[in-house]
This record gives sequence, structure tokens and C-alpha cells, in this order.
Amino acid sequence: MITSTFDVILGEPYFYIRNGEVSEFTDLYWKLKRINSKKTITKVVRGQKCMTVEKLFDEFSAVYQFPYYFSANWNSFEECINDLAWLQADAYIMCISNAENLLQLSNSDFDSFTSILADSVREWQDGRNLGAVVTSSTPFNIIFHCAKENEYELIMKLRESGILLERL
Repeated sequence: MITSTFDVILGEPYFYIRNGEVSEFTDLYWKLKRINSKKTITKVVRGQKCMTVEKLFDEFSAVYQFPYYFSANWNSFEECINDLAWLQADAYIMCISNAENLLQLSNSDFDSFTSILADSVREWQDGRNLGAVVTSSTPFNIIFHCAKENEYELIMKLRESGILLERL
């Protein structure tokens, strides 16, 4: 059970769900942005802007300011999410508002997206040793927001993809 917003950046669990009005989710986002015990980067991706894979790439690219070499494909998306060198931080929190809109993606695109998120969370947590690039363990947590009436469907679809959620 999560007892405070600070718990969100400490590590496991890595995936959270919050239902309710988007204004309440925005309040949570602002609380998380004010956490200053670590240099935490907190970003909001708008799920309503991610209903096709092309729009998803556009939204993430804009929110995370992907570099010029981002190629709008899954391999490039994974590379950018696992790098974020241009956003140096001690912890990252990705908030996805209206995440039920991700269910509009094709099954294969949804699976690619969730697989990349799950792999990225593990890679950030484990740290990387790529020879010239060595990173330490860095919390990278994701909060999915949805309307209450869409929560069950989103949870089930994420669970099918291997993502287990903690309520927030």
C-alpha cells in the first residue's frame, strides 16, 4: 500500500494506477513534481494523444523532447526511453493521463509499447554498463490514470501484457 507520494519514487512497485477525474490526477502530478529530496523528472503524457502509434510517438517525442535522431519506430522509441541523457535525474516518474485511450492501439502496438515500458523500468532499476556508458540504478516509475469506469479493462489489458499495478 502506498502511504505517500514519496513512496512512488523509491523503487518497487514500478507501475501504478489511479482512477478518477483528470483534475485529481493533475493535482497528484503537481505533488510529485514538488518532490525535492531527489532530482526527480516527472512528465505527463496525454493518453488521448496516443490513440495511434504515430500519435503516440509524436506525444512522447514532444513530452520527453526526444533528440533529432528519433525515428518514430519502436526500436528508436525504446532507445530514447532508455537513454534520457538530456533529462538528467535521480528518478523519473512517467504519468499517463487518460491511459484507457491506449487501448485504441492495435494489439501488436499495445504489446510493443507495454513490453518496452516493462523492459525500460527494469533497465533503469538495474543500471547499465554499455562500455562507455555506465549508469547506476535509477527509479523509473509509471502511473496510469483512467476514468473509474475504464479501470478494470485497462488493468486486465496491462496484466495480459505482464504489467501488474499498485493502486495509488
